[in-house]
Amino acid sequence: MHSDIHARAVSAVPRSTMAAKTQRFEKTSETAGTPPRFEDLDIPPSDKGTSVSKEEAEFMHGLVARLRPKATLEVGFGYGASTAFIVSGARVTHYVMDPFQQDYGHRALGNLRKLGLDSYVKFFPDYSHSALPQLLQEGVRVDFAFIDGGHRFDDIFVDFYYTDLLLEQGDHILLHDAWMRSTQHVASWIKSNKRNYTVVPTERKNLILFRKRGEDDRAWNHFCGFTTFKSLWSHSANTWKRQIRAKLGKVR
Repeated sequence: MHSDIHARAVSAVPRSTMAAKTQRFEKTSETAGTPPRFEDLDIPPSDKGTSVSKEEAEFMHGLVARLRPKATLEVGFGYGASTAFIVSGARVTHYVMDPFQQDYGHRALGNLRKLGLDSYVKFFPDYSHSALPQLLQEGVRVDFAFIDGGHRFDDIFVDFYYTDLLLEQGDHILLHDAWMRSTQHVASWIKSNKRNYTVVPTERKNLILFRKRGEDDRAWNHFCGFTTFKSLWSHSANTWKRQIRAKLGKVR
C-alpha cells in the first residue's frame, strides 16, 4: 500500500497533519446533539433490512453520548443510518469505510449532508482490510467502533483485530448482526481468548458490545477453543424468518 489513504478519502473535514502515533484528532468533545429522525433518512423501503433498525440507531446515539469518545470509527456505511446517529451523539471525527457506496446510490453521504453532519465524517471508499492497517500506521486512535461491514467470519475477525489495535483501555467495540453464526463465533473467540475484553450487557439483542478493560497479556502460544451452539439455532431461525419476509416483499 503505497498511497496515502487520506488522498483517497471523500470528506468535508479539513485535512489535518498526523503527528505522533498517540495523537488524537483535534475534534474532541462537544455537547451531544439530539438524534435525527430515522424517518428523515433516505433508505429505500425495499432495502430497509440492510440498515440498522431505528431502535438500534437510537441505542447507538445514547451510547456514544454517554461514553463521550474523542474519535469514532465504523466499518460499513450503507445508507448512513448508524453513522448519522453515532455522529449526532458524539460530535467528533468519525472514520467510516465502505468500497460499495455505488451500490447504495451514494445515499449515505447524501443523508449526512442533509442532516448537517457530514463535516465530522472522514469517509474512505476502500475495503476495511486496507483502510484499517493504514489508519493504524498513521497513528489514528479511536474510542468507539461499530463493526458492520463484511459478514463472513474472517471479515469480522480481521475488522476486530485491527480495530482492537486502534483502541485504548476502557474503549468499546460494538458488533452488529448478532443473529449470524459468523458474528457469534467471533464474539465467542473474543470471550474465550481476549481476556482483556468484557461483554457489556445491552437491551438490543442484535448488538454485542465489548469493552477493552486492559492490555492483552496472553502468552505467545495462547489459544482457547471457541464455539457456540446458540448460533446454530439463532442463525437458522433468523434465516428462515428473513426468507419468509423476502417472499412477502418486506425485505430484499
